[in-house]
Amino acid sequence: MTDHVVTLAQVQEARPTVASRVHRTPLLSSATAARFIEAATGTKLADGRLYLKAEHLQKTGSFKPRGMTWKVASLTSDERTRGIITLSAGNAAQAYGWAGRTAGVPVTVVAERYGVSRQSVHAWLRRYRAEGPSGLADRSHKVHAHPWQVQAEVESAVCELRRAHPRWGPRRLVFEMDRRGHGTVTRSTVYRVLVRNALIEPKSRRRRRQDYKRWERPVAMQLWQMDVTASAFLAGGREVKIVTGIDDHSRYCVIAKAVLRATARPVCLWGSITGSGLGSQPGWDHR
Repeated sequence: MTDHVVTLAQVQEARPTVASRVHRTPLLSSATAARFIEAATGTKLADGRLYLKAEHLQKTGSFKPRGMTWKVASLTSDERTRGIITLSAGNAAQAYGWAGRTAGVPVTVVAERYGVSRQSVHAWLRRYRAEGPSGLADRSHKVHAHPWQVQAEVESAVCELRRAHPRWGPRRLVFEMDRRGHGTVTRSTVYRVLVRNALIEPKSRRRRRQDYKRWERPVAMQLWQMDVTASAFLAGGREVKIVTGIDDHSRYCVIAKAVLRATARPVCLWGSITGSGLGSQPGWDHR
């Protein structure tokens, strides 16, 4: 990694070129921030201040135009003709684009142009170096191994039992696997084995919309939902239960009654008496 270490001599060499093209951003300091850091970490900063370089005010909004400016300036004439290709799609790409445009060097941002991540481009380059053009072929994302994968002999035993007894479903196969000494397997595991080996037709886990039965009644006064909703205390301290009835369609509270005991007998009796004056007796549902 020593070849990537930037020496002080290299910094001093690049300084005149970089300073003539980028902004001279201010150096900010804060004693308050230094006290917060000391209180949180126990580390006392030099002269009791935290210094921050305001590089958000730099060209393209980051510090990276400094390095990119020197990199572009140090290219040979042949390299300038061929241009620059960067794999980044973030602030590094913006800095390269700005530095290349300023120096008249074409810059191609690969990841941003083709809508892929920088990590994907690096992976493709590694494959190309190792395998050539064949390494760029599409690959399956299927995992090669899984710690919870069913053992091959267990899967084979499930398939053989199913082929020998086509009417046996997953529950029966679980019982037979345990009875015949193949080990304990779950019903969901057996089901997935049968589906994977085309020995059973997979069933949709989600019910179709038309299979659902709508609970809400189409018009009002067909169904009242009875429930004990609260307790109350009389002046003498005796507790009573508040029973309410809500119309299933309109959601209006159509009846309310205080009863001493919220058992089925007084609730149903009172509900029947209340609804007897209607033209049609509504149905009851206790929730």
